Amino acid sequence: MTQSDLMLTEAAPGPAAPPARRRRRRPLAAIPYVVIGIYVLVAAIGPFLIDYDPVATEVTERLLAPGSQTQSGTAWLGTDAVGRDVLAQVVYGARTSFIIGAAVVTACSLLGITLGAIAGYFGGRIDALISRAVDILMAFPGILLAIVIAGLLQRGMVVVIIALSVGGWVGFARLSRSITMSTRERDWVDAARIMGVSKPATLTRHIAPFLTGSVVALATIELASAVLSEAALSFLGLGLPPHIVSWGQAIAGGREHLATAWWISVFPGVALTILVICIGLVGDKLTRRFTRKRD
Repeated sequence: MTQSDLMLTEAAPGPAAPPARRRRRRPLAAIPYVVIGIYVLVAAIGPFLIDYDPVATEVTERLLAPGSQTQSGTAWLGTDAVGRDVLAQVVYGARTSFIIGAAVVTACSLLGITLGAIAGYFGGRIDALISRAVDILMAFPGILLAIVIAGLLQRGMVVVIIALSVGGWVGFARLSRSITMSTRERDWVDAARIMGVSKPATLTRHIAPFLTGSVVALATIELASAVLSEAALSFLGLGLPPHIVSWGQAIAGGREHLATAWWISVFPGVALTILVICIGLVGDKLTRRFTRKRD
C-alpha cells in the first residue's frame, strides 16, 4: 500500500453517528407506547384499587370539586351531577373502552382477513361477490351504520360490538385482498402449487404470514377508531346502558354543568383524547414501517 493510500484510509470517515436530533427523538418516540401501557395497566388493575362504586349515586355529594372530601374518602377528580366519583368513571371507562375496542378489532380482523384473502387468492366470482359487498358498505359511513344498528336494538355491550363490527371489517378485507393478490404470483407459491399443495394449505401457510405486519398496523388504527366510536355512541345515548361505565356517558353527563362543574366532562374527555392520539401515533408508525418492508 502506498503512502497516498494510507493517507486516504486515515482520512476516510468512519460510520456516521446518528444526528443529535435523531437521538433526541428516540425517547419521544417511546412516549405513545408508555402512555398506552399505563392505560392498559389502569384498565387491568385500576378497578381493584378504586374504593368507589362508579355507578353508585349520592345526591348529597353532587358537583363536588376535585380534591373534596366525601363520606368514602377524597374525590380526587370531583363528583358528577348525581354524586358519582369522576375518577372511578375514568378508571372503569378505560376498561370498558379496551374491552369493546379489542372485541371489535378481533371480530373485524378475523372476518376481514378471511374474506379478503379468499377473494384475492381465488378471484373470479368469489372475488366479485366479496368486492361488491365491500363497495356497498364503503358507500355508508361506518359510524352511521353503527348509529342505525344501535338505535334499532336494545342497548348493551354486545350490541355496540356488533354495530361497530358491521362496517369495520371492510378495511381488513381490502388490505388482505391486495396483499394476497400480489403474493399469490410469487415463486414459492407457484412451487407449492406445482408440488400439489392444496389451495387452503397454500393460502394459510405461504400467503397468510405475509399479512401479519400490515394487519397489526391496521388493527392498531382501528382500535383507536373503535374506542372513539364507542364513546360517540354512548355520548348520543345509543351505546351502553347506564350500569356500564363509559367515557362517552361521562362526557355527556357533564354537558349541562360545563360552566360550574367542568371536571365532569373534561377529565373523561382528556383521557379519551390522549388514548386515541397515542394509539393513532403508534398505528401510523407501524404502518410506515411495514409499508417500507412490503415495498
